[in-house]
Amino acid sequence: MSGTASRASTTPPPPGGTDRTAQTRRWLRARRGAGRARRAGYAAYVVLVLLLGWYGLFAIGLFQALGHRRPLVEHAEAIARVMPSGLICLALAGLFGTAWDALWRGPVTPPGADVDWLLALPVRRRPVLLPWFLLSVGVWTLAALLIGFTGALLIAAADLGDTGLLTVACLGSAGCLALLAVAAAVGIERSPGAADRLRRATPALLLAVLLSAVQAVLAVQGYRSTTLETVELWSGPWGWAAQPVLAAAGRDVPVWPTALVLLLAATATALAHAGKALGNLPTTLLRSRARACGDVLAGILTVDLRSARLAMTGGSEPRRRGRIQRWAARLAPPRSPRPSSPGATQWPS
Repeated sequence: MSGTASRASTTPPPPGGTDRTAQTRRWLRARRGAGRARRAGYAAYVVLVLLLGWYGLFAIGLFQALGHRRPLVEHAEAIARVMPSGLICLALAGLFGTAWDALWRGPVTPPGADVDWLLALPVRRRPVLLPWFLLSVGVWTLAALLIGFTGALLIAAADLGDTGLLTVACLGSAGCLALLAVAAAVGIERSPGAADRLRRATPALLLAVLLSAVQAVLAVQGYRSTTLETVELWSGPWGWAAQPVLAAAGRDVPVWPTALVLLLAATATALAHAGKALGNLPTTLLRSRARACGDVLAGILTVDLRSARLAMTGGSEPRRRGRIQRWAARLAPPRSPRPSSPGATQWPS
């Protein structure tokens, strides 16, 4: 009973004072139930065709090759050299891509009709926005797991570790990074200050990703710095996620369980904060994001990339305009209609 009371106290009350969340969701399920199964089946069919056609053939062929021989064993030394910096580069690129996506679209992007009509009703925001957050979590996690499984197969093809251990390590690290990235993106979407700081830090973050890619290329050529790699492995979640994979590949990483605990703790903390932040997303922000997504999709379908790019950059326009309006509101109005200088134009009477 106390747990229910505490949850109710932390959930913001719906507009209007009367909670109609349960009735509204039941009505929506009844209205959408007729075509929901058909749409879900079609989406599952499209995803299955894409996975089997583009990803499945490669993964199945490589997995079958592992049962007979190790096709990349002649490149084992180069793969072993590039693994620390290469894994960090992939992790940084994934985190940067998710953060950049949160600047204009975000992990919580309901359709415009839901924002304009559903959120205007006396309903709680979190139950309405939670499915869209879970959809983003599923998409990003699926992409991360596919990349992680490919990495496990490539490392095993070089005979650098057991396929089962590598698969568990790569899938676990990739999944934690995806969950952490999506949860952090909710904070960026919710907070204008965090979005502005990220926007200002974008050149530095992009430079860090490029430098890590250059470091990986140099590692393939034999130019490595073990001290720099050690610092990077402990510098943040991108390095913590790489340590279990390196340990599964036979590298000397003695305290990788500590890095794994730090990664799991950071992921759980970020998910907890993201769940609380779902109910505080402003309607104006969600409406601008929904329109930006529609404009980007229209620009892509009409091969008008300029319109798509303008729609992406315009997703943060309400934040910039609000900051300018707050600055202008602090300006004192003129106390007299007379001009401040003798040569200025007189005000009309």
